[in-house]
Amino acid sequence: MYRFLGQLTPDDAEAIAAFAYMQMLETGFTAVGEFHYLHHDIDGQPYADLGEMAGRIAAAASETASA
Repeated sequence: MYRFLGQLTPDDAEAIAAFAYMQMLETGFTAVGEFHYLHHDIDGQPYADLGEMAGRIAAAASETASA
C-alpha cells in the first residue's frame, strides 16, 4: 500500500477521490468523514503548500457534488 501511495500525485488523488465520491452519491451517501496522510510528494519531500492534498480532496468533493 505504501509503495502505491508513494507514487500518487495530487492529480491522481483528486481523480480517485472524485470517483469514490461519485460512487457514494450514486448509492445514496450524502456525507463523508475522512482523513488522509499524504503530505509528501513522490520524492518524499513535503509539498510547498502543506494543504495541497486537502485542497485536492475538497475540489473533488465540490466537482462531484455539482455534477
